[in-house]
Amino acid sequence: MSEQEFLELVSLHVETYYRHEGRGRWDETIEGCGYKKRSGKKLNEINLDDIIYVKWFSGGVGGGSCWDNGTDHHYPVHGEQEVELTELDTLLDQVCPDITLKQYRLLMNGASPALVEYGEWEQNEYYGNYSCYKYKKVSLRRLFERLQGLGLI
Repeated sequence: MSEQEFLELVSLHVETYYRHEGRGRWDETIEGCGYKKRSGKKLNEINLDDIIYVKWFSGGVGGGSCWDNGTDHHYPVHGEQEVELTELDTLLDQVCPDITLKQYRLLMNGASPALVEYGEWEQNEYYGNYSCYKYKKVSLRRLFERLQGLGLI
């Protein structure tokens, strides 16, 4: 499978992807590292430097306010459960529908660096409050190269 054919399948089956566009404001980028969300199925816009990405709220601390009067009202805020990379699974179903469990494990865990990268960050807020986030991301380039290396495409 050529790079162009792979990107065509990505454009058909991945609704949301992210492109690195340099640093921006915190709320414009994922974890402040310069990736911006792109939506839609526009083949001419997707390239191997894009990523598939999910994030979830993993917890934090709330309750701090300007009306505390010296009393600590902070409390833990519980997070969400880990989010799955369902778009990766959907894409793999289309790109290599006959993948075996052994091949899948080799694809996901068989080389370094791992196909799925994990990370986390903290967003500090006012009055001692903060939110914690975790994320998973997959580089389309790394995915394409791994699939080729394993002879799956």
